Amino acid sequence: MGIFFFKGRCREYGIIDVQAVSGKTGIAAPKTVTEVIEGGNDALEALIKIIKSSQEKMNEEDIRFAPAIPNAGKVICVGMNYRKHAIESG
Repeated sequence: MGIFFFKGRCREYGIIDVQAVSGKTGIAAPKTVTEVIEGGNDALEALIKIIKSSQEKMNEEDIRFAPAIPNAGKVICVGMNYRKHAIESG
């Protein structure tokens, strides 16, 4: 879900239930973000077909977000101001 700018135009997308649309349309789709990452272009093409096939959008208020990648081996974060804080810390 999100609103963003692409090539100078505002685009708005919503939340869809990929598995529900997959079941209704018979389009095979990745079930997890990990499957999307591992599936590469084929997984992305399947998601594009699902998105184009769906007119139903879910309300954000009706869902509860879970971790995008459950059971991640490690999470590495570096802030944009990391250098500044490293200098402050000595």
